[in-house]
Amino acid sequence: MKNESLLKKVFRLLAPLALFPLLFYPYSLVNSKVIVDIFGCGCPVIDSDGNVTQSLFNANDFTACFWFVVAVGTVLLAFFQSKKVITDRPWLRILYITGVAALSFLCMYLFNRLMLWC
Repeated sequence: MKNESLLKKVFRLLAPLALFPLLFYPYSLVNSKVIVDIFGCGCPVIDSDGNVTQSLFNANDFTACFWFVVAVGTVLLAFFQSKKVITDRPWLRILYITGVAALSFLCMYLFNRLMLWC
C-alpha cells in the first residue's frame, strides 16, 4: 500500500513536466498553419537595394514567448503541486522546484530551437 502512494506522489510531481510533450505537436501544427501566416517566418528579406530587412516580431519570436509561458506555468504548477505532496521536508521542495525549473527551461530552449523558421 505504501508503494502505491509513493507511485502516486511521483506521478503527481512529474505531471507538470508533461505539458511540454503534450503541447509540442498541437503547437507545431498551429505554428506551421496559422502563426507563420500571421507573423511571417523570420527569414531575412532583401529589398531592391540589397539591404537585409527583418520584421520586428515574427513566428520565431511568438514561439519563444509561447514556450517561455509554458515553462513558467510548469514551474508554477510544480510549486503548487509540491506544497500538496512534499509537506515535511522544505529542502526537498526547493530541490524539486529547482530541478523542474531547470528541466522546464531546457525544454523551452530545445523546443524553441526545433521550431525555428530559417
